[in-house]
Amino acid sequence: MTELFKSTVAYKIISGDKKRGHLSHAYSLVCEDGAALNRFLKVMAKLIVCNDEEFCDQCRSCRLINKNTHSDVTFYPREEGGRIAVADVDELIAQTYVKPIEGEKRVFVLTKTSNMLAAAQNKLLKTLEEPPKNVHILIGVENENALLPTVKSRVKRLEIPKFSDAQLIEGLKAECPDYEKLKKAVALSNGMVGKALEYYNSEYSDETADLVLSVLKNMKTSREVSTFSSKIDKGNVREFLICLKKTMSEIIRYHARGEGEGFIAELSSVYKSGAAIAIIEKVNQAERSLFFSANVTMLADNVLLCILEETYRWKKL
Repeated sequence: MTELFKSTVAYKIISGDKKRGHLSHAYSLVCEDGAALNRFLKVMAKLIVCNDEEFCDQCRSCRLINKNTHSDVTFYPREEGGRIAVADVDELIAQTYVKPIEGEKRVFVLTKTSNMLAAAQNKLLKTLEEPPKNVHILIGVENENALLPTVKSRVKRLEIPKFSDAQLIEGLKAECPDYEKLKKAVALSNGMVGKALEYYNSEYSDETADLVLSVLKNMKTSREVSTFSSKIDKGNVREFLICLKKTMSEIIRYHARGEGEGFIAELSSVYKSGAAIAIIEKVNQAERSLFFSANVTMLADNVLLCILEETYRWKKL
């Protein structure tokens, strides 16, 4: 995951700031991938504190940050899954005036600030604008709309985009040696490295990917729709839709460039590009409906019927 982060513009910006001796007093890291956000922020903290040109991941400072025990690097909220409260910000502000123990810099990391109270954000404004010397504040957020404009105007914005499947597979192959399982996990991840790792390390991802493949290979008539839709519920519907859309995208790429192997090549003989495009559009509609708590059974039925209808329609063309 670290190598993936190092390939991003966000990493290159902060690394360049360090090399020029112009590290900002505050950065916001916008990353939709909540599962990876903390690890990206930890890399940023090591980059700021480590005495190497970038960071070595071997020195005492890097090792302490990895274990969340560095005396000069503090993470908020204190409790996993908690919310950063006014009391946390009060503590942070007080600690900015305490001299560092291990080195020359103090780093304060605010993780997943999408649920940070407005009162807590307002309390932080003066420190963001005029922090003590050698104090750096990192703000990680999945949805930057949750940050007040006054906060955003006082920090240097960095963003982690979604990664391509090829980038994820290349970046995770050492950590995830089962190549076939990694491909399935990446197909479910929607471009997010944290999600890819979650799916790779869970049994569930294989089940979801296999369900998608079973639908595409074995569902032949409308009478079979209810059989397959009964296997889609609130627990796996989002992953099912993501995997289905990724699979259709691979089919389109195969038709356009002849790029694909294994089950993609097999499915491409059944699903034409036009059918795949129409199915993706239907999945996009379904994902929007999920946001408004649509009936999952009805949604699954509609998507599965669309697969049959579009496959049949494009066979006739």
